[in-house]
Amino acid sequence: MTTTTPTRLPLPLPLLIDQLAAHPDLTRTTACVVRTDPATAYRTVRERPAPRSRLWERPGWSVLGERPGAELVFGSILPSRSPARPRELEARDFVDFALPGHLKVACSLSVLPYGQCRALVTCEFRVTATDPRSWQRLRHGRGLISPLLGLLQRAILRSVRRDSARSRPR
Repeated sequence: MTTTTPTRLPLPLPLLIDQLAAHPDLTRTTACVVRTDPATAYRTVRERPAPRSRLWERPGWSVLGERPGAELVFGSILPSRSPARPRELEARDFVDFALPGHLKVACSLSVLPYGQCRALVTCEFRVTATDPRSWQRLRHGRGLISPLLGLLQRAILRSVRRDSARSRPR
């Protein structure tokens, strides 16, 4: 009688967003499967999403970290009171920022292999309040914030799906 031992797959590397926004007050995750290899999908995530969805290039937003070919994390510090302009901040200061009255917003775009010729692209937003009052504001505004994040996620993933299909290897 022959026995087979199940093949153990290597564990994936920890996500950068887990280091940058470890204890969020609000999380929203959306994913899609694209019909292209992971390298092409990541290149699309990094270089070609629709201009409206390239938040990391807008004032007040910055790339917080990147594992090339696997994950891009960008974020911003926003006042919790009003839709004012994001606070300018160096990426290295994001984790330790604790000034009351703010929300720390981090977004991860990650790509994993999905079968032999497809990729799973995930867009995850995490929002962390810097103090109890900001958390209360976030909690009361969750009904508006979460759907807005969902719209942005779907726009990003739609753009990645479309552009990946155009640039996939033949």
